[in-house]
Formats: sequence, structure tokens, C-alpha cells
Amino acid sequence: MRTLTILLTALLFSGFSYAQDKTSLKLTSDETPTSLKFDVSLQEVIESPVTRFRKELTQTQKEYKKRNPEGENLPLYPNGMLNLLFAEKIATAFNTSGDLSLQEAYFNLDTTDDEFSFGYNFDNRGGEVLNPLCWVASIGAKIKESNGFANIADGGDLFEDNIGVNIKFTKIGSGRIGWGTSGSAKAVSHRENIEANREFLYYTYDEKVKKYGRDELPSIKEKNNAIYTPVNAASETKESMKDKMDEFYEEMIREELKYVDDNKLYTFMFNWWATIEGYLPVGDKKYDITPILSNNEATKVQYYAFNTNASYNFYVQKPSGVSLFGKLIGGVKGNSNIEVNGDKAKSFQSIYVEDGISNLTEPVSAIEVDEYKRFVTTSLKAEVALFFVDNKVGFSPAIEKNFGTYDAVNWKLGVPLSLKNKKGESKVNIELQWKETKTLEGSKHMFGFASSFFFGDLVK
Repeated sequence: MRTLTILLTALLFSGFSYAQDKTSLKLTSDETPTSLKFDVSLQEVIESPVTRFRKELTQTQKEYKKRNPEGENLPLYPNGMLNLLFAEKIATAFNTSGDLSLQEAYFNLDTTDDEFSFGYNFDNRGGEVLNPLCWVASIGAKIKESNGFANIADGGDLFEDNIGVNIKFTKIGSGRIGWGTSGSAKAVSHRENIEANREFLYYTYDEKVKKYGRDELPSIKEKNNAIYTPVNAASETKESMKDKMDEFYEEMIREELKYVDDNKLYTFMFNWWATIEGYLPVGDKKYDITPILSNNEATKVQYYAFNTNASYNFYVQKPSGVSLFGKLIGGVKGNSNIEVNGDKAKSFQSIYVEDGISNLTEPVSAIEVDEYKRFVTTSLKAEVALFFVDNKVGFSPAIEKNFGTYDAVNWKLGVPLSLKNKKGESKVNIELQWKETKTLEGSKHMFGFASSFFFGDLVK
């Protein structure tokens, strides 16, 4: 019914010519209703969003034909439209600092790694959302937390082993979207529906342009003429017009993307990204261990808990609401037998004799170990997540192989649940997990919940 309405509306208005608004709008010499200039004195055509869309689509199709001379299934969208589509799909799929975030600033609490992170992201688009998203860089900090509290300092002493700098760079692929096999009934149907809706949008946004020229532009011109010299006033007016046309263009593209997504007018979407990340603590990780020394103090040991990794990630989304995410990650990190075994400190006291009387020393907190070892661990981990119901609930297995002194295989089976905001962005990620983690002395089986809370929207 929606498609029929769109087709009838497009046919109804296709035979109409637009009335010229003498106060603000004037058709260019080609007399097409979508190439408008607002004032002859500006000596420059300010393209309407419809004209811009048609030009960019034509250019995209020419580039495609140059690369694929025999190709018949021409692109349906200009490049800028796909740029926005894939950037937003990535943002809604992996919206955490641990995976990939496009938020300018973020805060994230991750109970899996017991850490609180915050940072700043920037990308190659420079604020122009229709430009290709090629890379994202991030710099921030991570603070280890214990018992729900991230401790940075105590009594003026900085906990150097609790805080570190995190640097990350991500290269993002160009993405692919499928419409169906060329010439198939599905591909033809998708194209017809999209093009019919597009004609409706063309008419809608040409009318918006005319309304802007009639209702808003005269007051803008009057204001600029009262403030600036004639040359500067014309320049300011032109800039205002251009900004408005850019706003209309992005709005029109978002409407079409929503129509395609809501009506599932595609067969699949695919994209990938590769990341290099490094975490550098401010100071060494310190432990108090046994033996207790003669001055009733624990033995002091330390190691540098750096962590670096490189990963390849991908996602495939189907119109049925099923999505597949995958990750392969290799890492190198500083490690110790205390860290691997999860050893905890306990209280020690000894007996000493003074003046023939037995006394207890003051309690000393220390980790009991036979021998302290520090080493470097390399690892390779593979993880997939199959999501259902529009990426809200899924199934996620993972396996990790470690090499070196800590030579062990760990695994996890998870049921992730993603709670999204009104924009479809993941803000709270909860996963029910059953996992086995090996130590140097045995293994631990655990069942419980892991969670990640993303607070990017709170930062302006």
C-alpha cells in the first residue's frame, strides 16, 4: 500500500512545473525544477539536495561502469549515502571502547576486565558525515577497579599500576550492500520500491527548498544587508543557503536509508575493520609476597603490565534481523604467575621472643608464593557472535590460545543481550557466560554475568 501511494504521488506531481518565486527563487537556464539559484546577484547556483543527489548518483554509476564495464546492476546509491549507512551500522553494532566507538568522547565501565575507561575519538571525516569513514583514532585512559571502585590515589600517593594510557587506531573497510542477483525478481522489486520512494522524496524536498526560499531566505537577506557591506552580505547569505541545502541533503538521505531499512530492501550488508591497540600503564604492577623479611615486611616484586593487540573484525547483517559478528585478535602482554593464578593476599604473623616472653609480630598482608615469575604472554583469540531480533540477543562462543610460560587454552560460551537507545545504539551490553580459565596450577570453571556500560551520550 505504501509503495502504491508513493507511485501515485510521484506520477501526480511529475507533470507539474514549479511556480517561480520572484522574491527568492529563480530557475537556471536548464529550467529543471531541481537546479535553483536564489539571487542573481550571487552569480552562483546553490544546488538543491535533489540536484546534488542526482549528480552524485550519476558520478557513482560512472565510476562503477569504469571498474566493471560488463556490469549491469548499477549502484542504487551515491557513495555519500553508503558512507553514512556503514558508519552508522558500525556505530550501532559495536558501540564500546573495547571494540569500536564513533562517539567523540566516551566513558565505559567493563566488568569483564574490571576496568573503567574514558577517552576521545576522532576520524578522517572532519565532521562531514557523508564523507567516507576510512579510519578512527582514539586516545584515552583505563583505570583498574576493585569491588566496584576505581582507585587512582590514596593519601597523596598515585596508584601508578592502576591507571594507564590507551591508544588505538582502526582502519575501516568500504562495506558492501546486496540487492539480489542481477535481473532476479527480488532485485527488480527492491529497485522499483527504492526508486518509487525516491521520486516521492524528490518532490518533497524540492517543495522544502521552495518554502525555505519563500519563508526564511528574505529575512536572512534583510538581516545580512543591514549588518554587512553588499559584497559581504551576499557572501553570508550564500553561506546560509549552502548550509541549509546541506542540512536538507543529509535529512533526505537519512529518510531514504530509514525507508530501505524499515522495509528490508536489501539481501545483506557487510563491512570489516582492523585495529591496532596499545595499553601502557603509568607504572609497574607491584605485589607484596612471601617470605616475610626479618624487619617484618613483605618481599617487594613488580612487573610491567603492558598490553598490545591487533585484530580483524567483520559483520554481516541480513534483513531477517539476524547478524553475524566475528573477531580474530592476536596479543602480547606483560604477565606474572600471580596474575595468572589470581592469587590473593592474606595476613601473616610470626612469633618472636623478647626478654623470655613470646610475642606476635604486627600482621603483614602478603601473597604466598613458592617462587615469583614474571614473563611475556602472546595469545591468539577467535570469537563470533550470532545475533537475533535486530541485534538484541544472541549466542557467542570464543576460544583463546596462549603461548610461552602461560601455555593454556581458555574458552567461553555466552548469551549476549544488548540494550539499545532510541537511535538503535548499544548502551548496556550484558552477557550470561559459562567459561573455563586455565591457571599455571589448574583451571577454573565460572558461570555468571559480564557487563559493559557505555556513557558516550553524557559527554557533550
